[in-house]
Amino acid sequence: MIQYWHTFDFEEFKINGLDNSPEKLKFIKMPENLKGWSVLDVGCWDGYFSFVAEKRGAHPVLAVDSLLHSWNKKNITIQGKEIIQDGKEGFETARKKLKSRVADLNWELDKIDMIIGEWDLVLALGLLYHVENPYKLIKDLYRITNKMLILETHIDVNDAPFPVMRFYPNAEVNNDKGTIWGPNMNCVYEMLRKVGFKNIEADYLNGRGVFRAEK
Repeated sequence: MIQYWHTFDFEEFKINGLDNSPEKLKFIKMPENLKGWSVLDVGCWDGYFSFVAEKRGAHPVLAVDSLLHSWNKKNITIQGKEIIQDGKEGFETARKKLKSRVADLNWELDKIDMIIGEWDLVLALGLLYHVENPYKLIKDLYRITNKMLILETHIDVNDAPFPVMRFYPNAEVNNDKGTIWGPNMNCVYEMLRKVGFKNIEADYLNGRGVFRAEK
């Protein structure tokens, strides 16, 4: 049995995952009309947001994740719960059910700088706090973004009056060893601004931040 992370609410495919993906979709405010846009979804996991982009008219859509990240079949802890992660099976099942043309790429997420070309919309949801070098990731995302980046992340130390990021050496967040960093909103905003993004909009809710930034 597949343990989905994403919740799918499509007419053709409905499944309850651990994440309230439809609510997150409202939070990130992905453009409703993506006709004529190319979309890159970095760290896509089960691919819910890739498939939403496709339904909103985007083409091509490329879903990227890694066999060392979410597409690795293993026991993991999510939100304090031990689950069996079924690798890429969730994504492939959803794509088949939806008769989707979303393409996929197995790619190490710390090597995004090696992806060729630019994409009109780049999604980086739940990714920043997992990588060893968050600032490098943002620089890499800037290079491959043509129009807009939507970045969603775990947020911490938000009461600090300056840009700062907390380091978690011992799985302090939900007993998840994969959560390494906890930036505050100011830190993410300033990193985006420093690499060159413009018209940055930010929202915060329940320990999560979302940033919509233009190239």
